[in-house]
Amino acid sequence: MKKIIFCFLFLFPYIIFGASSNVVVNASNNINPFSPGAAFSINSAEWDGYALLKTNVWQFQHAGIRYIRFPGGSNSNEYHWNGNGSYNSEEAWVVNGSPNPTSFSPGFLNLSKYRGSTSACYRKKAMLTDNDLSTSWKSFPGDTRKQYVILEIQNSSYQPVPVNRIVINWGVPYATQYKIQYSNANWPGNGGIWVYNDTAWTDTSLSVISGSGGNVDLSFTTVSAKYIRILCNTSSSSDNQFEIKEVKLYYGATQISVNSNDPMLQTKTYSSSVALGDAFERYGNMDFEQFMSVCRSLTPPAEPLITINFFTGTTQEAADWVYYSNIHKGYNIKYWEIGNENAGNWEAGGPVDSQFYAKRFIEFYDAMTAVDPTIFVIPQFNSIGDYENVTMNASNNPSAYDYYIENFLKYLQAHGRQDIIKAISIHRYPTYQPASEATVLANVNIWDTEMTPLNNWINTYCVNPQNVSTWLTEYNDGIDSAFTNRYYNSLFISAYILNYMKNGGDFGFLFADFGTPGPGQFAPDIYSDFGAIEGGGLSGNYAIYRYQPRSSYWALWMLKNRFSAADELGNTLVSATSSNNSLKVYANKRGDRKLSIILINTSQTDDIQTNITLSNFNPLPDAQVMTYSPQHYSWILNGQQSYANPDLQPTDGTINNASTNFTVNVPAYNIKIITMFDSTLPTFTPSVTPTLLPTATFTSTPIFSGANLLDDCDDGDKIDLWGGTWNIYGDGVSTYPSIFTAMKCDGQGASGSNCYAEITGTVMGNSWGFGVSIPLSSNWSPMDLRSYDGVFFWYKGDGIHDARMFVNQNNIPCYDYFGVDFQTNTYWTFYQIPFSQLTQGGWGNCGGVWTGDNIQAVTFQVSYSPVTYNAYIGIDNVGFYKNTPVATLTPTQVITLIENLDEVYVHPSLFTGKDGQTGIYFYNVPRYVKLQIFNISGELIYQTEKDDTNKTLFWKADGKRGSEKLSAGIYIYVLWDGKNKKTGKIAIVR
Repeated sequence: MKKIIFCFLFLFPYIIFGASSNVVVNASNNINPFSPGAAFSINSAEWDGYALLKTNVWQFQHAGIRYIRFPGGSNSNEYHWNGNGSYNSEEAWVVNGSPNPTSFSPGFLNLSKYRGSTSACYRKKAMLTDNDLSTSWKSFPGDTRKQYVILEIQNSSYQPVPVNRIVINWGVPYATQYKIQYSNANWPGNGGIWVYNDTAWTDTSLSVISGSGGNVDLSFTTVSAKYIRILCNTSSSSDNQFEIKEVKLYYGATQISVNSNDPMLQTKTYSSSVALGDAFERYGNMDFEQFMSVCRSLTPPAEPLITINFFTGTTQEAADWVYYSNIHKGYNIKYWEIGNENAGNWEAGGPVDSQFYAKRFIEFYDAMTAVDPTIFVIPQFNSIGDYENVTMNASNNPSAYDYYIENFLKYLQAHGRQDIIKAISIHRYPTYQPASEATVLANVNIWDTEMTPLNNWINTYCVNPQNVSTWLTEYNDGIDSAFTNRYYNSLFISAYILNYMKNGGDFGFLFADFGTPGPGQFAPDIYSDFGAIEGGGLSGNYAIYRYQPRSSYWALWMLKNRFSAADELGNTLVSATSSNNSLKVYANKRGDRKLSIILINTSQTDDIQTNITLSNFNPLPDAQVMTYSPQHYSWILNGQQSYANPDLQPTDGTINNASTNFTVNVPAYNIKIITMFDSTLPTFTPSVTPTLLPTATFTSTPIFSGANLLDDCDDGDKIDLWGGTWNIYGDGVSTYPSIFTAMKCDGQGASGSNCYAEITGTVMGNSWGFGVSIPLSSNWSPMDLRSYDGVFFWYKGDGIHDARMFVNQNNIPCYDYFGVDFQTNTYWTFYQIPFSQLTQGGWGNCGGVWTGDNIQAVTFQVSYSPVTYNAYIGIDNVGFYKNTPVATLTPTQVITLIENLDEVYVHPSLFTGKDGQTGIYFYNVPRYVKLQIFNISGELIYQTEKDDTNKTLFWKADGKRGSEKLSAGIYIYVLWDGKNKKTGKIAIVR
């Protein structure tokens, strides 16, 4: 899963005199637009278990997680997603029903049968030195490159040892010609260069060996070596495949290699490739369908990133996954990643070189996009700086090399396939067993240099490079870091991911969601883990700290919920500089007309008095300030029962001195986020108020000359009549339905239509709440509406708060869409709004011109409020008109409340009485009373008169005839005795 990078860092002490900083922010100097949902996402993993993830999904919701990666790390390369299948004669797993599978059973983890690379960190042995002749390494058939295996024999001080003999047990097929070579390259070190990338191997005295298989015992002139390689030149098979059962190395009679079944003890080996073929290990703790149910339970539903099994899986198995999820189940998963850290020697078939990976990537791409051409198929790389084809100098150090990613892209270009790259995935853990927190924090700005070559390669080798996104699909502070769960990691993650985004990064996935303190991969005594949330391992007196959020969680929470506006409104990093290197600063010009600045003080000792100068943004004096400090979170080291106490949510506060030049103090090791309001645009005020036409008569099909419905909702699904899909969105704080799967169909739509859109929820105070967009096409492609005069719709709200309608215009600067605020009613109301009366809010002084020829959607949003409130959105019959429509009006029914019948009360909802009849019962009803029942549209649906002395009046709800069947919904009752009236509402739930 992780590359172990040995870094040699020289840290020099420095003193900051005065502990001050000048911060300069230019709100008009745009650096990089970003999506907070994409940038602040997370890795999930099958090993978490469904119960753990489901129980804590509310924490994902609270943090605003929008993208989740699955099935998780290196396990992805040994994971069969669907257990409903069998192995074929070539030892490949085949899903039942392929290529159109429709059945599913939980997937499982497998172990490669022919693994040639030791993965000590995952306790997975290689078959070459396991002291077992019944196991073997096999290379991938049909791979035309020369295949090899490498044995690492350097001592614990990284020094060479003498060797002069090798014993090889060949399988079938075997090498008919091969070489025994050695290397003394200075590994490890040099930023993750690995010995298998070396081009300067030296032949032993054996030179070229002719082979006939079987067991061979070969002696050669003694060499002093760190690594021994068997280079296979030609094969006994036509598909260039090779099999080796066991290898042993000697110096005379003394065995140099350690041949053991224990991956922690055996001599490490690396292989050039691995054949298909695996064995069942265990079922995953969370299967694909369970993972999807978690994604769909979030609001809005999380977007999955699926990592495909590159080494023990096939292209057909990958294509089957696309078919099952997108065609059969309709999940429409867009993003698919091919393998995990495939160039790493810890992977099931790694290390794979760039050319073989590129060749196989094309095969995966073609198979998967043949099923669904809309998906993104993404190549996955260890890190930007990975080398290959390294030339060593006389001192056994690198003197020249190629870059892995560049060679991959060159291969695609040479084969005419450069157009298939839409995204690139990388990983980066900047430290290995760091000595201190300061060591890690010194790496937060590495993207200033590391992103440059990647951006250059994308511009050079990719078609439409501006559309190629960068995905950091794994990151954290380091491998085997003792500090990951400490408070400081909030500083690291905040500064690290924002530096990545500043340099053009698009997606970021923290590794990982859950963790339990324990020994590291190679550090048995650190008791740390990668989890953003405690994974349920605490027990006894410490069980009260189970599932507690870690400092890394709070970093994501702050960045998503305080530093950023909602994805739909837009966010743009703008120029922000600090004169003090200990103070990291970033600024976000937000689509909700605010400017947020994050100040990250990485000094453990010095408060920093910060003078902030703003240009092209004039704030109101009152601003919001969020603070996160060591007083909020402290890590208590207690072995495997380590925990945090305190563990508090960041604190919200205010300042009243914001201006274009103001001062704020940032204490040592603190994070502050200051969010300011544009003083020139305090509210979104339309130039006109639309005319309200209450209870207009309207049918479910257009009645206006030249009108065109966008959706009448009456088919019940959320696909509109133009092919777009209704989409709800929110601010990450307010709550509303987690899944908007279909229209509400209870006969209570506008003018009694059967179906309509209904969204309810709670809008948090001082937030903008939520809304719903109705796209004009399936992929939000812009449409030309210049032939129409305006938009019409029916709307029902709470009658207290206004609502907003705006039109999404493609490429409008600063996401400052044209729209209008309007008053709502508690009954269906018809609105007709000319395009000429729409106005911009004016956020960011970006301006914009209404053109009408590049419109993507119509959007409705609940209104802002300084206090929390329950909001309601009801929408029906949305469309566009020309030649000004005229609606036929009917008078509104007015019901006057007269209190003379106060003693009457109603048994709410449906109730079955002693007589066995189900319905609504009215009690204490006087003689000679008339009952009338109206639906929410004001239509009379039932009436009766009572002239007996029985004080109970019954409204039968479950008659056999359809007219007597009472539907779920809101009803109004009127009791009238000829003089007095009593009215009320009844909610029927079925």
